Amino acid sequence: MNSVITGSIAFDYIMSFPGRFREHILPDQLDNLSLSFLVESMKQQRGGCAANIAFNLAMLGERPRVMATAGQDFGEYRRWLEQHGVDTSLVQEYPDEFT
Repeated sequence: MNSVITGSIAFDYIMSFPGRFREHILPDQLDNLSLSFLVESMKQQRGGCAANIAFNLAMLGERPRVMATAGQDFGEYRRWLEQHGVDTSLVQEYPDEFT
């Protein structure tokens, strides 16, 4: 079966925050909410609907093609997808953007 998967290609950033957000939000000041948080750790993971669906189809033995846009940081992600059986020839890269 030939499949073209459209959608997003993205990096997800998973952060570990000590404590609870509710400890920093003041109920009487919700109209002026501005918060910054220090995180203990941050992991970058491959994500995006098109890339995730295509990867899973490839794991099932298909040869899906991804049609999407990506930024200058797509090179390693592209190699990883291709190593796992995903055709990325329809991905348009934009050198001044990030995935």
